[in-house]
Amino acid sequence: NDLLGNKIYPLLETTVETKMTATGTITMYKETVDWIMGRIYSVMLLSALLLVLTILAFHKRMKAVIIAITPIIYAVGLTFGTMGMMPDMEFAPTVIAVIPLLAALGIAYSLHMINHFAEEVEKHPPQEAVKRIIPTTGKAVLLSAITTIVGFASLLSSTMPPIKNMGLAFLVGVLYSFIATMVMVPPMLIIAKYRGRSVEGWRSFSKLTRYKKHILLLFIVLTMLSAAALPSVSTKTSIWGLMPGKMESSVAMTDYSQKFGGGQTEVFEISTAKDGILEPSLLRQMEAMEEAINVGVENASAYSVVDAIKRLNFGAIPSTKEDVKTLVEKRLPEKYKKMMLNDDYSKTLVYVDMPVMSTKDTEKAIDGVEQILDQYRNKPGVANENITQLVGLGSITVSVNGMLMEQQFRFTFISLLLVFACLVLVFRSFKYAAITFLPILLILVWEPGALVLAHIPLNVATIMVSSIAIGAGIDFSVHITERVRDELKDKQKTALEAVKTAITTKSPSLIEATVALIAGGIPIVLMEYEMITQFIVLVLIMLVFACVASLLGLAALYSIRNGKWLESWGR
Repeated sequence: NDLLGNKIYPLLETTVETKMTATGTITMYKETVDWIMGRIYSVMLLSALLLVLTILAFHKRMKAVIIAITPIIYAVGLTFGTMGMMPDMEFAPTVIAVIPLLAALGIAYSLHMINHFAEEVEKHPPQEAVKRIIPTTGKAVLLSAITTIVGFASLLSSTMPPIKNMGLAFLVGVLYSFIATMVMVPPMLIIAKYRGRSVEGWRSFSKLTRYKKHILLLFIVLTMLSAAALPSVSTKTSIWGLMPGKMESSVAMTDYSQKFGGGQTEVFEISTAKDGILEPSLLRQMEAMEEAINVGVENASAYSVVDAIKRLNFGAIPSTKEDVKTLVEKRLPEKYKKMMLNDDYSKTLVYVDMPVMSTKDTEKAIDGVEQILDQYRNKPGVANENITQLVGLGSITVSVNGMLMEQQFRFTFISLLLVFACLVLVFRSFKYAAITFLPILLILVWEPGALVLAHIPLNVATIMVSSIAIGAGIDFSVHITERVRDELKDKQKTALEAVKTAITTKSPSLIEATVALIAGGIPIVLMEYEMITQFIVLVLIMLVFACVASLLGLAALYSIRNGKWLESWGR
């Protein structure tokens, strides 16, 4: 920041007839943070407004809005306050994505409590109604929070700080959301003398139990379409594609890449004995190596001290070591010496320029350069350590992308394993855990279809969505299953009636939470940051899938044989 603010930016302002724009890795990262911070407050205010309007549209009461939103505002504040106090915690764009997801989860917890209270307060005094919802819906919220935290905990296993910080923010945020909901919502319901709308209007959702075959057919079709879309999932992304495309430094980088074929600079080091770099024979080998890279590798252009020496010597390499040394020490500009040589001429850097391109194309170019370097490493008299591996922004991007792909499978596996184990423990039933778990497997199978449908590529942001969808999506299934189990305790009801009651009473909260999440997430588009927009859009689609899979899927599963198989598990 000091370098850019005190030296680079003031320098650009000194030009009159020439327009100069700062760009590059450091500039673009700083400007990306500034870009986000300059828009985040207006986006958050608009998200909050849409959340208020959504809850108001469902409940027709401002009391419901205040009760639902107050705990999550408190929880988000506590989350980022706690994160800010942690040592070595740095801001990353991925942490911004935590806000809308936490808001959705927190509001869902509040809505479950509000809607169940509205049911009970019609039959009991407010204090008694609160006492009745805490051991039932309160327990379901607790189970949901535990499984959600466990699902997000898999991100903590990442070796990459931005992803680990994101997982930690989710974990802390969900914990605070649960505590804020349980501490603040019950007294606010009593103080506000809240009276909600009846669930009678939602009883039509109980008819889902009649359409088991139709739901099964729908899920089969969606699964087949998603499987067919799998080969079409795009992985074409570049490191610069993760920056805001309309940002001035980003536009300049794209222009530079297209016109000059640069943007991703790689480098490798050649080391020898003292003054060894000045040997004409070595310089000729370096010249041949450069030519092999420039001719044999697409999208790669190498240059080194050889080019500078030839330019100073009429296009030829001097014939003796002494002539090379004289040329370097007397005529080579100091900036080139610092850029390409060390003090005793035992080491030199060779630069390889590549244009801004997809990670896949970058990897192909890097592999091509490495193959040529291997040929020279294996030549007689050249030790392997004399030529280092190619390093730079492109190499790091390829490595990070490969690491993410590998870690994503680990994240998903750990999430699934921990969530299932948690379900078995909290339900104390392998059977209920398995049924509750099925919708999560479905949404993972449907993810390729979502990627293709929304034209979203797999990149460092969207690749984490599976773990997040598991963590947040399990919320829907847990609430339905826990309500079914609760209704089955009423021996005056048949198992099918218990399932219908559970679907009727839980549909409002699940659908309201999903619509609220969509409303709260839409303003992210105004940030004009494609990576964050793609991430949020994919999360929204996956959570809509979770709502559909849980509501329709569990309604169909639990009503098989009119629910009599549930009775065999015991009430």
